[in-house]
Amino acid sequence: MVFVLLLSLAFGAAIAGAAETPCWSVREWKGAPALFRNGKPTVPLMFWMREYQAQDVTNMVNAGIDFFSSFYSAAHYEHPYFSENGFNGMEFQRRNMDAILHDAPDAVLMPRLFYTAPDWWISAHPAECVKYQNPNVLAPMPKLLGGSIPRESHASGLFRREFDPVFRQAVSFLCGRYGDRLPAIHLCAGHCGEHHPWEILTQVMQPHAFDIAEMGCSDASKPMTDLFRRYLKETYGRDFPDAQVPTMAERLRTDVDGVWRDPEKSRRVIDYFRCSHRLTVDNLAHYARIVKEESGGRLPTLAFYGYTPDWNWTVECDHRDIYRALCLKDLDMLSAPHSYCRRKLGEDGLFR
Repeated sequence: MVFVLLLSLAFGAAIAGAAETPCWSVREWKGAPALFRNGKPTVPLMFWMREYQAQDVTNMVNAGIDFFSSFYSAAHYEHPYFSENGFNGMEFQRRNMDAILHDAPDAVLMPRLFYTAPDWWISAHPAECVKYQNPNVLAPMPKLLGGSIPRESHASGLFRREFDPVFRQAVSFLCGRYGDRLPAIHLCAGHCGEHHPWEILTQVMQPHAFDIAEMGCSDASKPMTDLFRRYLKETYGRDFPDAQVPTMAERLRTDVDGVWRDPEKSRRVIDYFRCSHRLTVDNLAHYARIVKEESGGRLPTLAFYGYTPDWNWTVECDHRDIYRALCLKDLDMLSAPHSYCRRKLGEDGLFR
């Protein structure tokens, strides 16, 4: 799949190294952001594949494209780099990226690097997993995209503490092995790596998708409840020790014209949405910062975020903290697929 690389952020650009050392950065070129290699702008066109396919690499190289991206959600769960013993060496990722370089010696590689929990961790820590408020979504929920359901709560501090050292090792491994062939790390989390909440799985990945009114409406887990209480204390300057995540009914209800929420009536719901969307960007900021630290500031970062809403999802499923994402000093680029709707000949298929 060929992607136009959308370079959205000019701040937080990679720090230039020594003159003789190849270096990637995001800088302005002719009035727009561009990805630079050794001080020169690159063609913003790359080919993404789920995993290495020889014919695809050959065809793209023959067409003049030597910029490759790879890995899909299923590969992350089927070949996790986080094992019970810690960092496991990234054999799957290494094998695929080495194969691309074997067939395309001049290629550059932008891997997707997930910061979500593997299945063994999910099984070991059920109390750290998402708690859906609709009990029906788990039956008959299949194992999807290579990963178990429910997945970890994005608010799990335990997962971050145990996973962070492994993520650092993964970034360090990629930098050490691929050097200047690595133009950026594509940070991924949530459904399909696109920084959506896990309840999207209950809507779009079922054999017969749930209606909006029957969504999972996560996350009512203890990690998320604790985070929500901390958010309320930070926002209002006092403790709310009994505060709970709003119920499914509360989150689906509107107060005015079937669209708007009245802050006098639905303040808790509004606060929860703000808290959950801030959490997504906070996690993105955290792992983008690790990439910068482990690469000595030389490696740009990319993430799926800031989509224009075009699906019939509830507010919690969209990217609603885009202002803060745009202000992240360690995030250099944003990425999005074009719309999954209206892709036929003559339709708009808008960029999201």
